Amino acid sequence: MRPAWTPKTCSASGSASCSNAGCCPRRPRRGREDRAHHKHHRRPAPAACAPAGDDHDGGPHPGDRANPHRRGRDRAERAAREDRHRHPRANVQRATAIRDALPEAATVRVDVNQAWDEATARWAIPALHAGSIAVVEQPVHAASIDAMRRLTRASPITVMADEAVTTPQEAMAYASTHACDALSIKVTRHGGLMRTAQFAHMASAGGLAIFGGTMIEGAIGTAASAQLYSTLPDLQWGCQLFGPQLLVDDVAISALRYDDFALCVPDGPGFGATLDPEKLAYHQRRQTA
Repeated sequence: MRPAWTPKTCSASGSASCSNAGCCPRRPRRGREDRAHHKHHRRPAPAACAPAGDDHDGGPHPGDRANPHRRGRDRAERAAREDRHRHPRANVQRATAIRDALPEAATVRVDVNQAWDEATARWAIPALHAGSIAVVEQPVHAASIDAMRRLTRASPITVMADEAVTTPQEAMAYASTHACDALSIKVTRHGGLMRTAQFAHMASAGGLAIFGGTMIEGAIGTAASAQLYSTLPDLQWGCQLFGPQLLVDDVAISALRYDDFALCVPDGPGFGATLDPEKLAYHQRRQTA
């Protein structure tokens, strides 16, 4: 049987354990039989937990423990998010240093992704302007339309709305009250080509500039976005369709063509990109029971 043991409170620390050697009574050593019993009744190790927002059902990812690169990537992503929230001054300095290292014709835009509060943004935006940054994107929380409006009125550089505008009603509210200078549109977020075109037309009617954004789509989604963006009469801030260049493989048969830092709009049938059934089957996520 396991020997009885009752922890005694240390008079020095008031706890059941103490770092001072000899201060607290030690737990009696177990005999061989007791150690064997304890070996088979160990508490199971906790399952590895995936970070919030990962691309599966929220349970342990099968590759978390076996893949140190994945764990390192997750830690780096969390550190980047924390750095954006806790160190805005360092982020402003980093952005302006990048701008100083680029040719004069280049423009640098800062996507804050809702990380700042209004007070931080009021300090940071003039500092970005002093460093020749052209655009600040979604500096405050998406729900803070009043803060966005005040920042836009006071900002010396373009303030762009992104996550804040996901419905036609939000687009109308931002355009009618001039709560931003520019709007980022995204086909996969706004619900397809026709709906995204409606967002663009509302923004133009309200005097807002337009930026063609990306959700890091592959060749199929990027080709669809390019077909729409190429038809808009006003795309003052250009577009950002580099998704296929970040992927090691794709489900399209042929790759899109980039030339001189620009995407050549596909001219084939439909979107101009053809689905590869074999690659689609290969990359399909299979659910296990």
